[in-house]
Amino acid sequence: MTEIQNNDLLTTLRINQSKMKKNLIVLMLIFPISLLAQNVSYTLKGKIGNVNAPAKVYLVRGNTRVDSTAIQNGQFEFKGTITDPVQASLILSYKGTGIYSRPLQHLDIYLESGIINISSSDSLANAIIKGSKVNADNEKLKTALKPIDEKQKVIMSEYMSMSAEKLHDNDAMADFKARYKVITDDKKQVYLDFINANPNSFMSLIALEGLITLQIIDGEIPEYSELAPLFNSLSSDVKNTITGKKDAKSLVVMKSTAIGEMAPEFTQKDPDGKLIKLSSLKGKYVLVDFWASWCAPCRAESPNVVKAYNKYHEKGFEILSVSLDNEKGKDAWLTAIQKDGLVWKNVSDLKGWKNEVAVLYGIKAIPQNMLLDKTGKIIGKNLKGEALSKKLEEIFN
Repeated sequence: MTEIQNNDLLTTLRINQSKMKKNLIVLMLIFPISLLAQNVSYTLKGKIGNVNAPAKVYLVRGNTRVDSTAIQNGQFEFKGTITDPVQASLILSYKGTGIYSRPLQHLDIYLESGIINISSSDSLANAIIKGSKVNADNEKLKTALKPIDEKQKVIMSEYMSMSAEKLHDNDAMADFKARYKVITDDKKQVYLDFINANPNSFMSLIALEGLITLQIIDGEIPEYSELAPLFNSLSSDVKNTITGKKDAKSLVVMKSTAIGEMAPEFTQKDPDGKLIKLSSLKGKYVLVDFWASWCAPCRAESPNVVKAYNKYHEKGFEILSVSLDNEKGKDAWLTAIQKDGLVWKNVSDLKGWKNEVAVLYGIKAIPQNMLLDKTGKIIGKNLKGEALSKKLEEIFN
């Protein structure tokens, strides 16, 4: 198991009004106008039976933005602007007292440029969405995933009902993980097939991100050599969306940390405030290990790493652990170092998931590691348990 970064956090960019004009001029000098983010308008029109006041419909975007409108004779409308297709939710509250007041109905949609029509004779949950290519493609993807999602629900229900004894039975859990992997592999294939069949669809970016997420959950490191061809197969219009440009930046990070590349240089402080530079360890095989004191899978992996260090340190093996603890967790970090016997070099900037080294290396889940040769070249990734032992045995024996 791994601890996964929460990707649903929103970042709000606030620019001082007096500097806005100056910043815009600078941007226009640096980038062609065609590459600047453009606001586009959307109109969302709905007809849900004959619902009337006091009912309201709420449009929720992200975790913070909520718009609302009254519904009369089942009709409602939202208008706004966006810079990219964006996922949103419609919530129909019959009492009109907020998005948590019951009874309510819910529908996930994508907002995009143009007029989007939503209609149903009875309920919002059963509404049909028309006039939107992104939503049509989303429905196509959901339809392909539906039988796999149903299997996933069944196996997860089985997992939730397992006794404590069975959860600690290695054979039973190995069987469960094997069956669950078949399901996730099937889901990965659906994403791959959708991307290959729909190069002009914005939803192919969402499928690509879904594929990456599944790999991370499976404890894998997404590989540039696999994902770059998929991204590059998409149309220019899709790649030039804000989401596309964000994914392109992620691929640049993946490429810089691919096996065979020189590990990006970094410097961070150890618990005593001393600066430790990665390149200072050249001449040794180095495991750059990402972890945190609050990460249960990381702590469970610690004995394997300690064993490897004790066995091969004298032969030229070094470890540099990078903690994703935050400032409030500094004491817990220091305690975990002592308790787990992490006697090698430990560093952190105590910025949590925003740790500058973790961002530089594109770390989205922990525990995670990269093995470097004596020159600083990446020769291994995601080496845990027996995999780490076997790799080091190949090197030193």
